Amino acid sequence: MTVLPLLLVLQVYFDGVPVPCLVDTGATMTVLSATQAERIGSRSGPFAKVRAQTVSGQPLWGDVWRIPNVGTDSIGWSHALPLVVPAKSMTHDCVLGTDLLGQQPIVIDWVRREVRAA
Repeated sequence: MTVLPLLLVLQVYFDGVPVPCLVDTGATMTVLSATQAERIGSRSGPFAKVRAQTVSGQPLWGDVWRIPNVGTDSIGWSHALPLVVPAKSMTHDCVLGTDLLGQQPIVIDWVRREVRAA
């Protein structure tokens, strides 16, 4: 029997630009590929360089961006600070982490494949 992972991907808007993001309740930070960050544009831009660590223990260098308007169709977050990394270091263009998911009470509905405010 093959067990497939249950993945939840949401459309998240970064300064109005839609980006499909993998919901990862085990990730402490939201991470964007540099390709997606370029699509969002220069309204935000990098302000700090940081070293993070992947779940496999590999180091990951990137730039933290300050993006004032981030949200889905039903949830909004202000002052997001995603880590922007080279696209080749990611399997998805965006990982939505607990830095945003934990800002307010939410419901993750696996049946409807959505995240909404509690």
